[in-house]
Amino acid sequence: MAEERGKPLPNITALAHYYRGEMSRSNNWRNIVDNTTNWAVAMTAAMLGFTFREGAGGSVVLLFSHILLFLFLAIEGRRYMYYVSLDSRIRLLEKQFFAPLLSGEENHDRGEWRGILASDLATRRIKISQPAAMSIRLRRTYIWLFLILTLAWLFKVSVYPVRAAGAAAFVQNAGFAFVPGGAVVAGLIVFYVLLLAGVWYGLRVRRALSAQADLFACGGTPMD
Repeated sequence: MAEERGKPLPNITALAHYYRGEMSRSNNWRNIVDNTTNWAVAMTAAMLGFTFREGAGGSVVLLFSHILLFLFLAIEGRRYMYYVSLDSRIRLLEKQFFAPLLSGEENHDRGEWRGILASDLATRRIKISQPAAMSIRLRRTYIWLFLILTLAWLFKVSVYPVRAAGAAAFVQNAGFAFVPGGAVVAGLIVFYVLLLAGVWYGLRVRRALSAQADLFACGGTPMD
């Protein structure tokens, strides 16, 4: 505490301008994340429209859509990772500086947060990993898009190329080219087991982040 008293006080005007700049950057990254989600939704809608148009072929397009949607999830996970790193600085300032300032607390301009913020500005650090960021976005948005694609695939396979009267006919309809239907069904089951594991992991990550006083407490690794 004695060391904190010896440090010069931060310039409130400079902090206000810095906070405004970080807010602008954070909002820009949030828009980038949202744009990726919009692309994923548009791609899903386009693939559904193409699959169920008159004269359309089999269900292989919907399987390919799963791959495209996962690529969008990977891109969005990386973008969300950078957004969280920026937003954590904003939350640190709001909680450790602006909130005490507005509530009239003494020594609001002193504390460990100054060193934490200075260290992060000197060496920008990633607060969460890309798999963690992907799991959060999967739980929030993408799991529903995957479910829509799978429900559409189930319906398509049940009626094309012939109406499936039983499980054997359904599995046969699921095949395409040289890939047997049993392999397709097994692959989708494994894929959804992994997705559910990702949703569970995303729930744990979100709870862990919410339980921390601020995201700087978790350290992180230097950004590229």
